[in-house]
Amino acid sequence: MPSFRNILVTLIGVRQIESGEHLGIVLEYRPYRARLHALDTIEDFVDLSLGEKTVPTVDGLGKILRILRIARIAPPSDPTILLGQPALAYATLRRAIGIRFRAKLRPRSRIRFIAWTESGMKIIEDVAEVFETQDEYFITRQKGRFPLRIPRKNVVRQKTEVENWWEVLSIQKL
Repeated sequence: MPSFRNILVTLIGVRQIESGEHLGIVLEYRPYRARLHALDTIEDFVDLSLGEKTVPTVDGLGKILRILRIARIAPPSDPTILLGQPALAYATLRRAIGIRFRAKLRPRSRIRFIAWTESGMKIIEDVAEVFETQDEYFITRQKGRFPLRIPRKNVVRQKTEVENWWEVLSIQKL
């Protein structure tokens, strides 16, 4: 079971993202006290994609509304107008920079296996474990995906990367 952390954070920045697959804003928090080792900034992507109201989209709208309520900023009369309009959400949330609140965090990580071969580079995401035998790399993956075998004779160089971050689960008033 993951270890949750309830810490005091300050909203220090807001950025809008409008790339091909991502439409939303990034909220940047700084822990009030350095309880989390080597942690300067926590980044939280808020999905504001237009279309179906998915769980991440509704969760993101909820975070925005909670921050606005804590900062005592009037939200739009219909919060769903923020969907598909990260510029509007950005302009509204910029006024909340500097507020302090309590955030519930969960540590997250993702393992990636990278193999350089004669024919190019292979990147394998969501790796559970990598077993190295004399003949091959046997890679088990998460989320029920089938395992992969990469012959060692084809691999020139290999590397395993771990990406760690904190997921913001909830935002609460002090």
